Amino acid sequence: FEYTGTRALTQEERNQQLKSSAIHPEYSKLVANSESYNGQIFVYTGYMIEYREGEGSYLYTVALSKSGSSYKNVIYVNSEVPLSCSVGQQVKIYATKTGDIVTVNGDKTVAVPKFDILFME
Repeated sequence: FEYTGTRALTQEERNQQLKSSAIHPEYSKLVANSESYNGQIFVYTGYMIEYREGEGSYLYTVALSKSGSSYKNVIYVNSEVPLSCSVGQQVKIYATKTGDIVTVNGDKTVAVPKFDILFME
């Protein structure tokens, strides 16, 4: 007698699994080894500093550290739905790394890590 069963996880159970598997490398290690982290689940606490609405998605800019009124160690977080937070608010984000957004400023190229949000606390 063989039996195959399936069990659907509740959203809370799924979130608990994501929390237990999320990693939190230092920003310098994340940037230095960016490509090797693609597809992994991360948890970061930071400050929402900006957001842009595009066609069917939202791109949030989150700074992982703050000194006075200055922000640094920036990441981008993509979401298909608007997040319930405001600019300047501290947030805890669970997300999957999907790549980098590369910008060229003069002769300096900057790659900023990009994530797709899973959930936020």
